[in-house]
Amino acid sequence: MIRISTDNTCHVENHKPIYEQKYINVMNFHDGIAAVRDESGAYHIDTDGKPTYNRRFIKTFGYYEGLAAAVDESGAYHIDLEGKPAYTARFRWTGNFQGGRCPVRTEDGSYSSIDHSGKQHVTGVGYIGDYSEGKAIVRGSRGCTYADKETVPDDCIWHLDCTNYCNGRAFVSEGDGYFLIDEEGNSLDGQRFERIVRYDSERIVGVDDEGYLVDNGRKTMRIGSCINHSDKLPRWTEFVKEAVWDSCIVFLRHGNRTASSQSDSHDALSKPLTKKGIEKGCSIWDCIRTRSVDSLKAYSSPVERCIASAKLITGGTVPVEVSNTLGLPGTAFINNNDESDITNELPLMFSTLRHIEEGICPGWYPIQECAENILKFFEKDLQCENSLALAVSHDAFVARLVGAFMREYPADSWFDYYEGIILYRIGTETYAWYNGKSVSISEALSNDRIVISGYRENRLEWVGEACEGIRTFRDVNGKYGHLTEQEHPITNERFDYAGDMKYSLTVVGNEGKGFTYLTDLGQYPIDKWFLECTPFHKGYATARDSKGWYHIDLSGNQLYSERYAYAEPFYNEVALCRDFEGNWYLVHQEGGSEIIIPTGEDP
Repeated sequence: MIRISTDNTCHVENHKPIYEQKYINVMNFHDGIAAVRDESGAYHIDTDGKPTYNRRFIKTFGYYEGLAAAVDESGAYHIDLEGKPAYTARFRWTGNFQGGRCPVRTEDGSYSSIDHSGKQHVTGVGYIGDYSEGKAIVRGSRGCTYADKETVPDDCIWHLDCTNYCNGRAFVSEGDGYFLIDEEGNSLDGQRFERIVRYDSERIVGVDDEGYLVDNGRKTMRIGSCINHSDKLPRWTEFVKEAVWDSCIVFLRHGNRTASSQSDSHDALSKPLTKKGIEKGCSIWDCIRTRSVDSLKAYSSPVERCIASAKLITGGTVPVEVSNTLGLPGTAFINNNDESDITNELPLMFSTLRHIEEGICPGWYPIQECAENILKFFEKDLQCENSLALAVSHDAFVARLVGAFMREYPADSWFDYYEGIILYRIGTETYAWYNGKSVSISEALSNDRIVISGYRENRLEWVGEACEGIRTFRDVNGKYGHLTEQEHPITNERFDYAGDMKYSLTVVGNEGKGFTYLTDLGQYPIDKWFLECTPFHKGYATARDSKGWYHIDLSGNQLYSERYAYAEPFYNEVALCRDFEGNWYLVHQEGGSEIIIPTGEDP
């Protein structure tokens, strides 16, 4: 499957670029052709990265029904596969063809629909969307209704709001909740919703009048709070600062970094720290520096983000000793003499859990031996009086040490950035500490059994259709997750809600925490939880905070300060939004907005 790289500069397949070129941005392939833009302008390429024609435009978009929207100095219009205009008319904006029709914005600011020859059919309306099952949503100050391919019928019914038709049904609202109607506009029995989150052939997801998210008739979580735990310092910092110890070693994961997905896993080791990763590293040093020690040391994996993290959490006051023992390649953990292929297709968290639970894993040392190798590496540091050593590594290695030393592993969670396990000495006894619990290392390593704690329910109640090779599931306890093509969960975590995978990202939610995004490798690309958020589309999504809806980029940054009561995704670089007074706006992806349907104006 060909995907867009996470930086939007190329296309990849099987984790590798499919051509050598890099672009300013690219779009998805449609029938083997993709829109791209470089220094020469915007145009289209084939899967070999070769231009399909010589001309250059200001903007180009994907091909639909053999025609692609394009913009040059004369305006917006459609081009054929050879890059030639499909008709003579020019518009202020054009959409994409669906069912033989396409929405356009004319020079007077109104909307119309056109056919492949550029002939206008439905004309002069406040706004018209894409066609679905022969109908398109039309908006005006009278509300919302449906147009057929030729006109807005004189006997149409105007609603407060409506959704596109799917399988002969659509949701509409008259102000007392959304309900289903048939093709003739007749109301159908069924639950009413305060808001529709998703409506397609597979799932109906809405918010009920009590604020609960309802998925195909099942309440999943209550919406209304958002807690960003990523702003908190890891618990080990308080132990380092306040606890009694003679020597202390913190073995921790590196700081917040740009997340990886299957589209860019080929360069996962080069992912740098994010702004939050840098800020949190500085905050950790500000916290632990108050502990007076005679010796402070910093160790790191050879990976650059680990080295950077080690410098931050020690305030740059000591040199960082880089060691392969700590990873990568992680010679304390990975057996280089074992010829087994460790680059298997199992998700990271799944394979780590199996290693901890079974004690052995191809290509790795036995879990007990991993712990002994680390103890040997830090032997001198543990014997040094009033000393502190901070060792930055990777989540898979930290996880194995937690299982080996604590003899218990939390299967329902994973390790946050900068989270770690502590090895410390008091007198002649050495202990391990993790998440508020201490154990004697000598007693732990004499115990052959590791208890797998936490939630791991694998009986599934429902499994959705595959999207980008990933299927959403709900287990018998109502918790959601995602499965790979090999039927393995992409993460050990379960959620109160999960959407489909699109552009290597999916929306996940937990009650009391909010909503955020997850990559197809089970990683969090944004260090933030929102009250609500929607799937990403071509690099942008909508999110909601306590003030309203707005648009965000792939880093979770807001594109503007305004808030809206309703916000649609960007469609060929513009988005339809409604303010809290009922005015409809076009918000431009490049900045700015304009009102198109003021309250009280005829449609």
